[in-house]
Amino acid sequence: MSYEPNYQGGYSNQGGYQPPNTYRAPDAARRESTGTIIWHLILVAITVLVPFVGHIIGTVLILTDRLTTLEKILWLAVFWFIPVIGPILYLWLGQKRNRLIPGLHD
Repeated sequence: MSYEPNYQGGYSNQGGYQPPNTYRAPDAARRESTGTIIWHLILVAITVLVPFVGHIIGTVLILTDRLTTLEKILWLAVFWFIPVIGPILYLWLGQKRNRLIPGLHD
């Protein structure tokens, strides 16, 4: 049994070109990669832009809340530098209660 090189640099016992097992048409591969790129862009937009917009809204809430300047600076630092827990802490502990329940006094 003799082995002859095929056109892809491999060896086969029948000689000549043998396509690899995972051969795809160029158009199909191009469409698949374009679809993959689009899905990756959508995932990046969701994972980056949505939290960023949420932080902008939270910053506006902190700045418009009736807090002292020092409290605003500290809550902004907690809000921006502690990714998930900071906004939850502010909404739970830092936000003035009369905004959530209008008749409640501080």
